Amino acid sequence: MSLIGIIPNPSSGKDIRRLVSEASGMDNREKVNIVRRVLRGIDVLGVERVLIMPDPYGIGHFAMDRLSIATPVDLLEMEVFSTPNDSRRAAARMCEMGATCLVVLGGDGTNRMVAQVSGDVPVLPISTGTNNVWPQPTWPPLWLPNACYLWKPSATVPIGWKSASVQWIATSAKTSPW
Repeated sequence: MSLIGIIPNPSSGKDIRRLVSEASGMDNREKVNIVRRVLRGIDVLGVERVLIMPDPYGIGHFAMDRLSIATPVDLLEMEVFSTPNDSRRAAARMCEMGATCLVVLGGDGTNRMVAQVSGDVPVLPISTGTNNVWPQPTWPPLWLPNACYLWKPSATVPIGWKSASVQWIATSAKTSPW
């Protein structure tokens, strides 16, 4: 069974640097939108199941609300303590359940926690932290095709009202002047 885990950190991008150094921020509503975009991308791949880490804000809950996709999506059953260890425990549990990829919305700290327990499971980091060293901020059309290509090189990804082959998008992204 193919399983993808999504770990959205509701606390990333909200530390004191926003107040004292004019650092950029990332609100949880935007994280909901990112998760929705990721779920739509995953849906074209034929993945059998997606699990999302629960959190007090409800990022996964809001992302699934009125989202019409064929892939079954559920919240991971786990107790939430609102600590950095939630991401680590979720990643460990998802890996134990057979996750073949972990999508992580967070910054350096969140990804460090996940990397400590992910073993050989690939991690797709999406930057939602502050002044990250890793992951770097990326525009979805650049990372989504690459993630899809890992799963299914012949996939077609919907882009607005069009669709394009993953290989074409990935090649275009590499040669883009942006």
